[in-house]
Amino acid sequence: MLFAQFRSRTDYISSPEALNEALGDSFVILCGSAISGVQQPHVPMVTQVENAVLEIIASQLKLGTRTEQLVAEYAIALTTGQHKRLLQRTKFEAFLWRLQRAIGKDQVDDLLYRIYTCTGDEYGPNHAAIAYLLKQRKCLFCLTTNFDNAIELSYIGSGLLVHDQNYEPDQSLTKADSPLLLKLHGDAISKTCVATSPELSDAKVTGNYSYLEEFLKGQKVLVVGYSGVGDVDIAPHLSNLDAQLFWCNHSLDAFPNIHPKQVNVLCNLAARSGDLSELGKSQNLLLELAQVHGWQDTWEGSGHEWKGEVQDWVRQIDNRDLTKFIISVLSWETSWTHVHIAFFRQMEEEDTETTQFDVALSFAQVAAYRSAKKAFTRLLERPNLNAQLERDARELLGFIQWREGNFREGLETLDPLLPHPHNLDPDEVPKFAGQARIYLEIVGEMMLYETQLERRRRIYADTRADEAVQILKLAHTKAEDNYLARVALFDMEQATGMVIALDDVQELFNECYAMEEWASTALTSQLLLRISFWDGLQAIYRVTPRLFQRRSLKLILKGFAMVIFCALGQKFPLILKLLNGRILMGFFTAYLELAYTRKRRQWERDWAKSLLRVEGYTT
Repeated sequence: MLFAQFRSRTDYISSPEALNEALGDSFVILCGSAISGVQQPHVPMVTQVENAVLEIIASQLKLGTRTEQLVAEYAIALTTGQHKRLLQRTKFEAFLWRLQRAIGKDQVDDLLYRIYTCTGDEYGPNHAAIAYLLKQRKCLFCLTTNFDNAIELSYIGSGLLVHDQNYEPDQSLTKADSPLLLKLHGDAISKTCVATSPELSDAKVTGNYSYLEEFLKGQKVLVVGYSGVGDVDIAPHLSNLDAQLFWCNHSLDAFPNIHPKQVNVLCNLAARSGDLSELGKSQNLLLELAQVHGWQDTWEGSGHEWKGEVQDWVRQIDNRDLTKFIISVLSWETSWTHVHIAFFRQMEEEDTETTQFDVALSFAQVAAYRSAKKAFTRLLERPNLNAQLERDARELLGFIQWREGNFREGLETLDPLLPHPHNLDPDEVPKFAGQARIYLEIVGEMMLYETQLERRRRIYADTRADEAVQILKLAHTKAEDNYLARVALFDMEQATGMVIALDDVQELFNECYAMEEWASTALTSQLLLRISFWDGLQAIYRVTPRLFQRRSLKLILKGFAMVIFCALGQKFPLILKLLNGRILMGFFTAYLELAYTRKRRQWERDWAKSLLRVEGYTT
């Protein structure tokens, strides 16, 4: 078969002449963020954006209250301090999702507009080379996941058609057609960016990019500056293409294995034409390819001054919303940080229902369940409590009762919160998805400890599990914690004896893994163990090192317990309760309560001395 010599992992293209010959008379370009971010002048890569946003937020919060000053210290800890690894392990889409939940979608769209909108000559040689290849009609069309408009700016003349993800071409293009730039993840200028984890997940489930399989059929696709990792909406369709992919990367160790007809191309986008890269491994074959067709690599361009735009943007956001965002990055991911911040807020502010809720929530996160129950009970006794706050408090109280092993009590607490699905307005459904998911997780654990199918089905029938299932299905991908919701639905099917397609669960595992949703990944691996032991064991093997990096010891322990449980034929639930810590939960909670007492004394001393000391991961 043509170019079969390049298919081996040890064979690759490393010269512009070989690349030009392989691509032939025409080809397509699929490009990602590295074309914009690794060469000056550049548009910032995600790490730069995250660090800049956090640093500028910290600068503003340092001028605020004592609590805001403490939150500023935690923001700095995410960039250069104790929690730096947490930020490194947070996907950009998850970062933006937390930001959007704290301050709103319009504000996030405005931030992306400010960061990724270029003007004048604010583009680099990589953009200019792609624009030239489009102009010469060597490149039939360009697909990009980038939000910026640098390619459009670098296109000399007229005739370039630019469309965002809402455009779906009805046929493949030829040289006779106008050049097309299709922005698969939207456009910063038009504020149509597909930028958050739920948006990517929704695009995958609804198959928004399935048309690519027909659109790219028979094409030679030069993939440049695109990792293929984490784009759960696009990457699966690339794997299914009836096309040949020429995948560019700067190192032989970094090539993904996406496609059976994938040809590896050694290309360092940070280099200029004719120069070796800093690593001495490769040239910039994108620029070299354009030069083969007459382009000259003389462009310098002007720097894109985006940090000033971020500063202006932060000044417009209320400190309370910025605080909420920083806490959301740390919450449920670290040990005592939220409790620490909530303690300072309680010391500084009046004993309001909001501060009470925040304190109770922070206790729940560190599994100090006795203090959490006490705080939530006290909050629910307040007269004229805000309706939404009351719902949230009851939901978390039900969660705590479940974690303590009081399953029926938890279900009784959540029961009044669940509406009947047929009475729900479709737009209102996502508001109840979180409560429905926790309800199903409780029912799921109750059924897990029953070895007889008939007893599990009786538990299902005696609860409102079926209504909770309907709510999550109606909520679809818009459910709060969508991946956890999908795991809960699979759990119900498995526990009640329904046949589940192994491929569907493996696909969910791979999606959770790609999106770095580690709690969901861990739970999906445990579900796989119950369906297919060896497939589940492989999943456990994949996810455990990532959980260890995040110090998610509870999830590691639960995974280990499920391995033993399933290895013994799923017949001894007492062993599962013992190994996963369920039996010892009371002792663990008591230890955390003592730990909180010690922490509180230290924080009281810090408050008296006006110290702002950051808590780490340890419990």
